[in-house]
Amino acid sequence: MRIAGQEPHSPALLLDQETQSYGQIDKQSNGLAQVLRRHGIGPGVAVGVLTERSTALPATVLAIWKAGGCYLPLSAELPGERLKFIAEDADINLLVALDGLAIPSELASYAFLRPETPAYESTAPINHGCRDTDPAYIIYTSGSTGEPKGVVITFEGNTNFCLGMKLALTISPDDKILQISSPSFDAWLHELGLAWFHGGALAPVVRRELDDISGMLLKMQGLGITIATLSPSYLGLFGNAEFPGLRMLMTMGEPPVKANALHYAGRLTYINGYGPSENSVGSCIGQITPQSTRMTAGRPLANTSVHILNKDRQPVPPGSAGTLWLGGRGLSPGYLNRPELTAESFVETPEGRFYNSGDLARWTQQGEIEILGRIDNQVKLRGQRIELEEIDHQLGLHPDVLQAAVVIHGMADGTPGLYGFVCLHPEASAIGNGEWRSFLAKKVPDYMIPSAIKAVPGIPVSLAGKVDRKRLIADYLDQDIDMIASNDSDVGRLTPPGNRVEKLIAEAWSEIFPGRTIYSEDNFFDLGGHSLAAINVVNRLRLEFTCTINNLYEHPVLADFAKTCQPRHEHIRDLLTKVKLDWQAYSDHLEANPTQRIDGLKAAQEQY
Repeated sequence: MRIAGQEPHSPALLLDQETQSYGQIDKQSNGLAQVLRRHGIGPGVAVGVLTERSTALPATVLAIWKAGGCYLPLSAELPGERLKFIAEDADINLLVALDGLAIPSELASYAFLRPETPAYESTAPINHGCRDTDPAYIIYTSGSTGEPKGVVITFEGNTNFCLGMKLALTISPDDKILQISSPSFDAWLHELGLAWFHGGALAPVVRRELDDISGMLLKMQGLGITIATLSPSYLGLFGNAEFPGLRMLMTMGEPPVKANALHYAGRLTYINGYGPSENSVGSCIGQITPQSTRMTAGRPLANTSVHILNKDRQPVPPGSAGTLWLGGRGLSPGYLNRPELTAESFVETPEGRFYNSGDLARWTQQGEIEILGRIDNQVKLRGQRIELEEIDHQLGLHPDVLQAAVVIHGMADGTPGLYGFVCLHPEASAIGNGEWRSFLAKKVPDYMIPSAIKAVPGIPVSLAGKVDRKRLIADYLDQDIDMIASNDSDVGRLTPPGNRVEKLIAEAWSEIFPGRTIYSEDNFFDLGGHSLAAINVVNRLRLEFTCTINNLYEHPVLADFAKTCQPRHEHIRDLLTKVKLDWQAYSDHLEANPTQRIDGLKAAQEQY
């Protein structure tokens, strides 16, 4: 770690209670690297890291690289079956478990290390012995064959991306970079590179902080964050709030929301990035200004070539749409254990080796790249890359399903969502959204679970024999955009929200599901709720109550969730108890007199 030798006391990791220097990180990673070496880790050997968003992960990844190994993220948020598939496909023989995480039963057969017990630390340097062409990390993405596929990135590709960002952006050792991405995605490595490649300080975010929007603003301000990379969907939750001290905001993973981008472009440097995992995190970046009329992806990074070609693989003129192909030093060697898929996506040409991104794009007259959409069934949803065929496949594994298909379409509030369609066996019973969710939750990440799944007589196909997703949208979603079986037919057995807490929750849910009647028995996720919607709801309710995102995940039924929400002025409950007043009577009083505030024992006694 070059910076550790030159500036050992410079801040490398910013935590809430302490700051760790480059010298400290160097010692930690040296010690763990030596232990990894003793366990047989070296060039070309993958190390699985079971982790959530962890403050210990950056030093762990550095240790794996110092040992010459390949980092394989195993996010604890993923279902056990998916973790098992990834670990077996990558052929790991050692697991590093962080932060005391319990080892899932599906990974119980692997030997594992816990770096924090005992603490590994050494000043002795270690020679990694790896080559530029050796794998640095493997990122598993959604796969069109029904299973996730591992994208292999070499040390050369990773270094080239960091160098490209260094040349394109002005980043200094004084910068403090937020690390907010999931370890399952290469945006996490982008944030790591932005900080440590330039000698800056990295500020990791843990999950509970991610879910608290107001708390996130305070954290960023308190740590003096100067650079942050957010998905446009997550950025939208801040409601155009100011970011004091932030000088550069980057969005990646999905197209920017124009209104948000223009708002922030007038206040700080707004960078929009584009690039698939197959080209080492990113391929192009560009700055959006208040005068921008198009949300372009800018220009290629150093040592990256971009080609927009027609169906005959000939260049198209500026303004014409074509398929975007990528070349250069950042290209992945291919997909792990998928030679046919690699040959299909990575093509050798007289001009070099190119990757077919599957994105539709065009050159603007100013020489920038505008991304127009996809030419296949890969979609981006809330910053996540999803192959619809993988969800089709997993749904089709249900014993009652004959055929399945999933589409992406605008929900009632205008945001995109996933919807599933199934053709069931004739003798199959009706299956509710809750049961579908439970079935898929064992197989795919939460963001790949459709908002609703509807049984249909048959799945339409095109003349080519492929699923006709446009027909499904036209036949069902354009007629009933929510597609969720209406609960209004069950009004006789459902109850409207009762007390003040339930009514406030129902009001917040109604903004997520406009036009729907919300009942006490409703399940947030069965109605079509997703992770970002959950964050939005909880942060709204925090104005009145103390509640967490886990409360909603563990108690998704409105009436149950309401019981976990405690009024912010909890001391009033204690005061009322002392004078033997009934808490429910006090709640009813507040409901009848919403503008009245009772403060202190004396006021409470006077009121009652």
